Amino acid sequence: MFPHLWLDHGAVSFYQWRSVNEIKSAYASLNYHDRTLNLWSMKLNKEKWYSYKHDYLWVIKVDVVQMQWKGDNVDVHFARALNNDPEKVFVTNIVYSDAKVNSFGVYDKQINAWPITAKPIEYNSQLPNHNYKKYWQYIDPKDGTTKYKYGDIRDLYQEMPLIKAYKKHK
Repeated sequence: MFPHLWLDHGAVSFYQWRSVNEIKSAYASLNYHDRTLNLWSMKLNKEKWYSYKHDYLWVIKVDVVQMQWKGDNVDVHFARALNNDPEKVFVTNIVYSDAKVNSFGVYDKQINAWPITAKPIEYNSQLPNHNYKKYWQYIDPKDGTTKYKYGDIRDLYQEMPLIKAYKKHK
């Protein structure tokens, strides 16, 4: 119902003007049109993964899964927090399989796949009016005041066809 709007609006404006149910429904019905990822082409290589530390979610394990994007081989980076609801998956990146890390530390051939690659936490002030069960606070070490609150929004992505296909294959 909404996915075509996502290319015209940023995450913040999309989240702020929709209810949580509308956002979940939009992710669940996300269809890729000409940006199609072939869900049947998923090849999970258990040897191709990496991990990193996230400030709030702690250890993140990322499985790199090869798929087809408009006929080209791409690597989809599926992530999960090992110590923090590990069944909640999110996509951190989609890059062409032959991409190299450049001198700036980023892949030279990435695919702008927002909203598929939306981040796992968001400022509470930019989220829909929802009482998040999990949130973190950034407390300024200088004066002890709370500067930001972050909400865990990974539950919004779990019905996305791409994530459901990954969970089925892993």
